[in-house]
Amino acid sequence: MGRRKSQAAAERNLEPIKISTDSIKKRPRRDSNEPPFKMFDDLEMFETYLKGESWDNDFDFLHARLDYYPPFIRNEIHDDPEKIKPTMNNKSKKFVRNLHHHVDKHLLKQINDMVGIEYKFKREEEKLPDGRLIWRYKDESDHGFEGLDRRWTVEVDVECSPNDPTVVVDMRSIPVD
Repeated sequence: MGRRKSQAAAERNLEPIKISTDSIKKRPRRDSNEPPFKMFDDLEMFETYLKGESWDNDFDFLHARLDYYPPFIRNEIHDDPEKIKPTMNNKSKKFVRNLHHHVDKHLLKQINDMVGIEYKFKREEEKLPDGRLIWRYKDESDHGFEGLDRRWTVEVDVECSPNDPTVVVDMRSIPVD
């Protein structure tokens, strides 16, 4: 991480955290079997939420959705939605390639950094009849915490449509009993 990026991250309080076996407490008692749903339209707010849930010991009980323009689109349109081109969607190989790079090299890495756990996601791809492309990332492992009685599954769905460059990220962390 470069000097500018680390300074910007520190200003936003988005420094990565690391969860160890010692810091994982017993699963808290919850009133519902469904995690609370949060919706975001800003990547930084999404990352802040993930970090907050980890600090609150709720990394295994969350459901968050992020609807946003990926950074490579925002850079190209200079944060002006009027400059969105009709080719900026999943019909474009360039868009799909850039999105794949962004998700694999940046988004999933940021999720790991903000949650403080090294998830090892496996990807499945699905193309729906209406043209939407969905990448399903899933981690059902023990997340590096062998012998821990607290287990959970993490699923991250990344969806893009043939109509616009909006990307939808749906992250669910569900306890396994």
